Amino acid sequence: MIRGIILLGTNLGHKRENLVRAAEYISTYASILTISSLYESPAWGYQSDSSYLNQALDVTFAGDPEELMDHLLETERAMGRTRNAQGYEDRPIDLDILTVDGVVHHTPKLQIPHPRMQERAFALLPLQEVRPNWEHPIFEKTIGQLVAELPEFECVKVGY
Repeated sequence: MIRGIILLGTNLGHKRENLVRAAEYISTYASILTISSLYESPAWGYQSDSSYLNQALDVTFAGDPEELMDHLLETERAMGRTRNAQGYEDRPIDLDILTVDGVVHHTPKLQIPHPRMQERAFALLPLQEVRPNWEHPIFEKTIGQLVAELPEFECVKVGY
């Protein structure tokens, strides 16, 4: 059994409904322990007229991280996500494994902890909410330290 944090994001369609639907899918293969508030932010890494809603789930899963990622990718496909190899784009749902307790994992398919999470307020703020004592296993910094080191960012809590 593994325990980890999944980040959900959406900027197309009925965003709150997309997050609820994604959590429902995830609950069919993982146990959801805690759900963060919703956080709104502009697109990261590309230009978009549509802001994102993000949320973190603290989950347990009876399998390994790559199996969990396979389930998450299938959930994205079921919700209408198609991945573009050319970079970031608007999407109905985006599911990422931010971290798995006690795991540092680097393969072409999956990197844990997520390699850019420390640059993203929309990932760190919901993570901090569900795991306020979390420490980055590579940087050896607490979630509070990582949040404090963020540059100016636009990311606001908008409810549940």
